[in-house]
Amino acid sequence: MNPRLKLICAYGLAAGLLTVASCRRAGAQASATFSSSAPDASVRIQVAGIMKRALDRDYSVVDGYDAEHRPVKGVTRISWVPPTKQDYEDIAKLGQNAVPVMADYFKLEAKPGGFEQLLAVHFLAEIGTPSTIAPLGAALSANDWQVARLSALDALGELPNSDATTLIRSALNDKDPQVSQRAKAILALRNQ
Repeated sequence: MNPRLKLICAYGLAAGLLTVASCRRAGAQASATFSSSAPDASVRIQVAGIMKRALDRDYSVVDGYDAEHRPVKGVTRISWVPPTKQDYEDIAKLGQNAVPVMADYFKLEAKPGGFEQLLAVHFLAEIGTPSTIAPLGAALSANDWQVARLSALDALGELPNSDATTLIRSALNDKDPQVSQRAKAILALRNQ
């Protein structure tokens, strides 16, 4: 395994982002294709680290009380904490290379809903290039969390591309009235 990939795997294992099996797979892929997979593996690990860092701010463990007001240790509290300036800067540095990794958050086998998809939408919006249109369109799937879908529409509204307009139009007949209303509002702004 090349030294750079070893360092990436060591970091990923220490941070709890990777398993030994994933490092072995990355090493095998890198060996099989020489250096062409190493940057991809590096980007995947970097994106996973940024996502983990951002998601860790959303979950906290606090002491709480049960229905009879008895103290309970270790209640998990979940709240949305937007990505930091540093998170956005780190994603911007990865640029186009991060787009396919972010697109994975909207594939059918990915866990639908949740903060992961919303973060991916925010990061794709930060990159804001034509290559982000397809993943943002995938985020409009009816199986995805409404908040992520609305954010994807907003991100598509910022892109001056006709493909983005087509995807926004496709949301006009969405079953969710908030999604269809947002699409209508964005299209009205585009026509001004």
